[in-house]
Amino acid sequence: MKQLQGKLSSCMINIFKTDSIKKSLLIITFCLLSFMMSIDTGYYNISLILVVISYVIYFLSSKGCTSVDIRYRKHLITWGVFIFIQIFLLFKNQNIIEAGAKIIDSVHILVIGILFSINFHDFKIPYGNLLKSFIAGVMLISLKINYCVIQHIFENEEPLYRLITHYHRNFIIEIVPDIMQPLYLSFYVLISILLVIFYFNGKVFLRFLISIYLLFIIYILSTKSSVLLIFTLFYLFLLTKILRKINVSNQLKMILTLIFNLFILWLLVSVLPGIASELINELNVKFWSQDTLSRILNFISEGDNARIQNWQSALKLFIQNPWLGVGGGDYLTSLQNIRKTDSWAYLNNAHTHNQYLDILICYGIIGFIPFVTFILSHLYKSFQNLKVDIYSSIMISFSLFMFIENILYRQKGVVIFAFFYFIFVRYSNNKIK
Repeated sequence: MKQLQGKLSSCMINIFKTDSIKKSLLIITFCLLSFMMSIDTGYYNISLILVVISYVIYFLSSKGCTSVDIRYRKHLITWGVFIFIQIFLLFKNQNIIEAGAKIIDSVHILVIGILFSINFHDFKIPYGNLLKSFIAGVMLISLKINYCVIQHIFENEEPLYRLITHYHRNFIIEIVPDIMQPLYLSFYVLISILLVIFYFNGKVFLRFLISIYLLFIIYILSTKSSVLLIFTLFYLFLLTKILRKINVSNQLKMILTLIFNLFILWLLVSVLPGIASELINELNVKFWSQDTLSRILNFISEGDNARIQNWQSALKLFIQNPWLGVGGGDYLTSLQNIRKTDSWAYLNNAHTHNQYLDILICYGIIGFIPFVTFILSHLYKSFQNLKVDIYSSIMISFSLFMFIENILYRQKGVVIFAFFYFIFVRYSNNKIK
């Protein structure tokens, strides 16, 4: 038996000494991770394990030494400090299992960062192929949505215009089996649109068609967040382009930017709600009850009271425990204790739906500092150069998305965030190939 095991192990080592096989294995496992992550089948964890195994095999059979890319060092150290704070506060919780699950999610991010930071002497991660694999997965699930909707239309002999006027959000969930949560799917589609516009160098007409198709998917998913993110990115793109043409000092540009943004904020708070209210009355969008347009107009005119009340409760809890928080395991119980018993958040035992508030109430200011440093540090160069490109646009999207969703407490959020974050750590210095 021992002789058989020895022969098998030596055979495996000899096979993986072939460079082409080793490289192909790594490329396939990385692309599999990217593809599985985008279609949200739940298999991306298996894919990540395969990547780790492939790395170990490559490392054991590699003749040359490996190194860690120095550009990743500060990001990995900062996130490591955050994990240390989570572990330090672990036994502050009564619900240690929940607190431990959050630590595991954080370690998940660290593992992906380490994988991307390792340099082999004769192998480079095919970042371009990873991004293409991600888009392929998003396109696949969007085609599945269209197929199911059109099939439903023909089976029920309904007119095609109902594809635009009726099939939105909750109805899509009913007729498309195993669909990803619309909030996350629309965000994935938004990331794909940014990649198609900024990164790929194909024919302009083809990129335009793909972008329009993906925008239509966002429309039928009827999620306010992705639509508002698109407008925000477009606004930032125009603003930075105008500021770069103004021949004044950077300090004056920052002052002008602050004044202009305050003016825009005043418009959003004071003027737009009234305009949106009038538009709703004029359009009378009864047959578009789940439509993106009506949802956004209602949001602008009336706000999101349930979400705001939820955030107010979180802020109260943070003020009571500002430095070390209440712990990652007990925060939901603590939130329920101070919420109004008739509120939506209390009745649904809801999370904060805000990643920043979550970190504040779980780990206090002590944990919030390394977290925000990790999230925003790599955007400093983009803001300094007043440039919105593929790198900054995707990371800005993540930063803003965290205001409405706890993406780091969901596997679909953890993996995609770590994936793009660590790809663009490298991209911020060199173009992806």
